[in-house]
Amino acid sequence: MDSLVIASNELDSEAIETLESTNAEVVAALAARADALLNTENLGQARDELVIWSESKLLPYASLKAEQMASASREVPTATALADALANGAEAISDIVAVLRNTDEALLAVGAAQALRAVVELQFENELSHLVPLLASASSVDLAKIATAAQALTQQATATVTSSSPEDSHGGHSCGCGESDGEGWPELDARIVPHAIRHATVFGALDAVGPGKGMVLVAPHDPIPLLAQIEQRHPGVFTTEYLERGPEAWKIQFLRKG
Repeated sequence: MDSLVIASNELDSEAIETLESTNAEVVAALAARADALLNTENLGQARDELVIWSESKLLPYASLKAEQMASASREVPTATALADALANGAEAISDIVAVLRNTDEALLAVGAAQALRAVVELQFENELSHLVPLLASASSVDLAKIATAAQALTQQATATVTSSSPEDSHGGHSCGCGESDGEGWPELDARIVPHAIRHATVFGALDAVGPGKGMVLVAPHDPIPLLAQIEQRHPGVFTTEYLERGPEAWKIQFLRKG
């Protein structure tokens, strides 16, 4: 977020950073899943995975923030209209997920996935650039409570998504075409991601990698500290292999164990 946010205390400053980081993780995970519909022949499975993740993580996260920020905005009259817009945005996100859930048309599924990504990115940008600064400037609003609850919700949902599969939630139906042979994993170029949210974006993208799947990270330098953080977050879950070691870029392949 480029705009200056004036927080009323240090806890609110930390809360803003938490919201920025958690939003970045969610956006990265959504982008990976939405793009998967563009890059696979097994579109039905990719659609199912996006719907499962959206229903278990994205929708609860967006709804929780909309509800709690609407409640907090009662203490800040100038924030009421923005909070209402945030609630409307959460409803729009839910409507798009419903389209994805109910359609069997490939083009509609692809279009809905990209629309979902665009709406979520706009929702989070408006939240951080316009509503959060107003709430942070009010000493009567406990922004830290909102940020902590939202972050905890995403962490719980990540564990749920990782342990589930499309077959678990869609009656065992899954198209078998277009299975990956381990080559051509999606690539995340972290060099173009703002430094402040770079690690969070990588974490979110890795959350979208299913068992037996992979991704390639392109970094501007050897990301040794990042690799340590990933291992701390997911002990023994990913195997890594350097595909390229500078000087322009470092490419690392991540494979999630099946």
